[in-house]
Amino acid sequence: IQAGLLTTSSPVIAEQIKNNQLKVVAGYYDLASGVVSMVS
Repeated sequence: IQAGLLTTSSPVIAEQIKNNQLKVVAGYYDLASGVVSMVS
């Protein structure tokens, strides 16, 4: 949810995504293990 919000709420980020200068991906951070799992 936050990754999607980030891509639409910031004109600067949206422009960089449009120009293939930035890619926003979602991940899940497990506090207990410190492992980040990518969400597809």
